[in-house]
Amino acid sequence: MRLESVSLKDFLSHERTTVSFKGDINVIVGQNGAGKSSIIEAIVFALFREGKGKQDEMVKKGKTTAEVELLLKDVNLEAKVLRKIPPGDLLYINGKLTARGTKEVTRKIEELGLNSKVVTSTMIVKQGEIETIFDNLTDVLKRVMMIDNLEKLTESGGRIKQLMDKYEMEVRSHEAYAENLKNFQEEKNKLEGEISSLLRRIEGIREEYRKLEEEQTRVKAEVKDLEEKQRVYDTLISRKKEAEDELQRMTRELKNLEGLEERIASLQSKERELDSKVAMRGDIVDLENKESRLAEKKSELTKLEKQRDRKNQELELKRSLEPKHEEYLRVKTRLEELEEYHDRFTKVSTSLNDLLESKKRTELELESLPRLEVEKIQARLDSVSRELDNVTSLYNERKVEQDQVRKSLDALLSATEGKCPVCGGPLDDLHREELTKKYSNRLGELSKELKDLERRLDSLRREKYSLEDERERAREMEVKRRNKENELENLSARISQLQTELAKLGSLEEEFRRLQREKKELEKYESEYMKVQNASKTEVEELEDQIAAYTHEIATLEDQIAQLREKVGSLTKEEVEQARRLLENIRKELPELQRKTGEKANLLARKRELEKRINELSTQIQLLGFRKQDLELKKREQETLSKQMADIQRDIGTLEGKLTQLKERYQVVENSLAQLQQKVKEVEKMRRAKERLEKLRKVLSEGMLQSYLISTLKGRIENNLNDIVSMFDISYTRILVNMTQTKTLTGKVELTALNQSGQQLPVNMLSGGEKIAVALALRLAIARALTGEMGFMILDEPTVHLDSMRRAELLSVIRESMNVVPQIIVVTHDDEVLRIADYVIRVEKAGDVSRVREEVVQ
Repeated sequence: MRLESVSLKDFLSHERTTVSFKGDINVIVGQNGAGKSSIIEAIVFALFREGKGKQDEMVKKGKTTAEVELLLKDVNLEAKVLRKIPPGDLLYINGKLTARGTKEVTRKIEELGLNSKVVTSTMIVKQGEIETIFDNLTDVLKRVMMIDNLEKLTESGGRIKQLMDKYEMEVRSHEAYAENLKNFQEEKNKLEGEISSLLRRIEGIREEYRKLEEEQTRVKAEVKDLEEKQRVYDTLISRKKEAEDELQRMTRELKNLEGLEERIASLQSKERELDSKVAMRGDIVDLENKESRLAEKKSELTKLEKQRDRKNQELELKRSLEPKHEEYLRVKTRLEELEEYHDRFTKVSTSLNDLLESKKRTELELESLPRLEVEKIQARLDSVSRELDNVTSLYNERKVEQDQVRKSLDALLSATEGKCPVCGGPLDDLHREELTKKYSNRLGELSKELKDLERRLDSLRREKYSLEDERERAREMEVKRRNKENELENLSARISQLQTELAKLGSLEEEFRRLQREKKELEKYESEYMKVQNASKTEVEELEDQIAAYTHEIATLEDQIAQLREKVGSLTKEEVEQARRLLENIRKELPELQRKTGEKANLLARKRELEKRINELSTQIQLLGFRKQDLELKKREQETLSKQMADIQRDIGTLEGKLTQLKERYQVVENSLAQLQQKVKEVEKMRRAKERLEKLRKVLSEGMLQSYLISTLKGRIENNLNDIVSMFDISYTRILVNMTQTKTLTGKVELTALNQSGQQLPVNMLSGGEKIAVALALRLAIARALTGEMGFMILDEPTVHLDSMRRAELLSVIRESMNVVPQIIVVTHDDEVLRIADYVIRVEKAGDVSRVREEVVQ
């Protein structure tokens, strides 16, 4: 199956990342720490829920959950795996939810041909471990073939021995079942007799209960008949009582209606008398209105006369204040003209005072500024800088020399061909020892000298930084002093200018202040004038006309009031109102009394009906012949029967409970009998199973099954290996897989290569490119032998620690591997790998978040 895409959410350094694998050779490239390997870890986590460290550590810092979604595709199959932290795993096959939960999802993935041990040992190659499979081949085969698991089965504490012991215990315990079987059979027979006896006893009691039920039915019928008579009796008594109560009420109401006709005649006479008084109400209201208007007119006339007198006084005061008003206007106008000069004078005075204060403050600040010599500080700084450059140059020279000596020493120590890597001459042990001692001593001298130079450099840098700070402070102080001097010069010029302007404005300011005093004296006259400025002779004349009109209207009203008083006489409005209220009450009461006259006739008729009804009900009660004591006797008889029946039911319940217990015990005994009979039959089966396990353990202990598995897999791996190697450009005809121990893989598994002449060479003797090709081919061969055709291979940083020639050989092998595996994913920080890519995934890190950018190689 091919890897289509993987999505990471808050997984390691990725917040939300989706990577698509659209090429045959997909290269994931980025700087160290960018988050490249996190993508591979996400793939492994999605497939097998495995990873480095604890799963909580895979969640991005600051988050609480993480998710990885992996999409795989084959010709007719699409699988989507979703793994979560905390767990909540899901697997979809062709869009349908197929598995839920960690164990079930992992099991289903293995059914698709992706075994955890095989994939992580062969299809995923960790950083720098392409060729390590030669040294670890034995461990890899034991892990993927699970030989260790087979060996553990045969141990004394292994699973086979545990099953054998379990069967042995079961066989021993089953031998005691025969005695139990006999005991349970006897108990079963005894229970059957007890149940039969109890059933007969229950049936006899039930027959007695049925007879009591029949007697109870008869008594219930008699009680019901008496209860029906009581109901009729109670109804007749209730109706008679209601009729008697209503008759008493009618008698009381008729007594209250005595003398009704005389009351109606008296009220009709009083109604005519009050009606004549109420007719005078309109004239009395008219009289009150005219008297009220007369009082209002007289009051308004008095106000007009007072207003006329006040206007005459205001007019006289206005004539006397007009000269003062004209003088006030003249002074006010001149003050408005001088207002601008006064504002300027005030502003200039304030500014002058502020400038004088600023000048005094600036002089004090200038005196407080210290004088620093910038030239001396600069000279010392130049001297220190020159010394720092010299020491730095010497340090770099010694550092280069140290690197050269260390490389020479490393080359000398690793030289294996008898040739000196330094001078090119022959290299024996004595010469190697002399050169090693010489280079080691020189390295020690250089290390000590470099430490001394580092201390001197550190001291000079600190002194330089200190002098630079001191120089900057001195320069800043000089700038401040010059600024303060310029500020003093500007302040002096500005002060002189303001003093000249203030002298010119002095006379105008004196006139302004004198006029302000005059205005203040005139304001009290102006205030009085403003109060009477609107007084005029026309207003006085208009008031005289209004007074004459009011005098004529008052005389007319007095004549009309005299005529109305003669007509009304001594009758007052209150008396008329009282007569109206009495009249309304009489007119309300009369209809009610007339209605009661009709009521009285109805009451007399109803009284006669009630007397007749009471006599009829008394006759019906006597004919019914009901006695309450008869009903009480029957009810007590019914209660006695109910109690007897309840006692019998309780007895039946007790017996039935005992019967249920016996039946339950009978069922338990019957089930136990069936189980014991079944277990007795299983004894022989367990004996045979134990014998088969003993034979299996013997076969596994002798290594026969392991030997078969190892030899079978060895042939498959070797054939697959040579099929794959034939697709690579190497000069060997066949690769052989050699095992020194084929039973348990306790010996070492090694590879040898056959050349054209039939000579066998250990794999370590092959060239760098050939070893890489064989190593990749071996991984592919093991995976193909165990899982079938491979869909992908992942190489994590395969070029690390390789020189340029080995890198070129590796890239060539990876390109040729496309003949075997359809999809290869390479993780690298080496841009040279991009030469073989047809799809590039670039990974970068911004802060603590990894970002991905995908691009197709043209």
